[in-house]
Amino acid sequence: SSEPEEEPVFNLSSLYLGVPESVQVEQSYFDDAAFFGDSITNGISVYAFMSNAEVIAATGVNPDSVLTKEAVPVEGEELRITMIEALRRADPKKIYIQLGANWVGTNTGIDKETFLHHYRDMLRRIRSEHPQSVVYLQSMFPVSRAFSSNENGKNGNGLTIEIIKDYNESLRQLASEEAVFYLDIYPALADEEGYLPDDA
Repeated sequence: SSEPEEEPVFNLSSLYLGVPESVQVEQSYFDDAAFFGDSITNGISVYAFMSNAEVIAATGVNPDSVLTKEAVPVEGEELRITMIEALRRADPKKIYIQLGANWVGTNTGIDKETFLHHYRDMLRRIRSEHPQSVVYLQSMFPVSRAFSSNENGKNGNGLTIEIIKDYNESLRQLASEEAVFYLDIYPALADEEGYLPDDA
């Protein structure tokens, strides 16, 4: 018989450094996980990346609307519930949060202080309702050079690579203050200049 798979061990005092590297886990590690976020997170379901994990996501949501907007359909019923309610019903042991880009940019009307205030409220609500769960706050993803400069005409929010980097640093600090893990996904998706590659 083989030894049982060991859970990665995390040192809570190193939260500001992000999640420490550990041994690679099997797909089954995510059996009790929920991915909570916007349309980027919804891609996990759309492209069937992780069929064993719960995906609670909606297009266009932000750290405030996940608490108030009835965006998640209830299977077998003709009603929708808020994402925070769907998360409560799922009761996962690991929660991966990926939110922010819908509220970030020079044209959104939301300043960084307001953004962080709502993000902090959301994190505190999640932690209070899921005290036994491990919470991971993920960085925002990079955007392409064409999107950042709006040369493709698709960047109505004024979201630039510089703004994303600035907000990601604030999210890193927020994760440390709220005692949740920070997953810095940005470098894994960025090219040598910090942009999402054009062919991505």
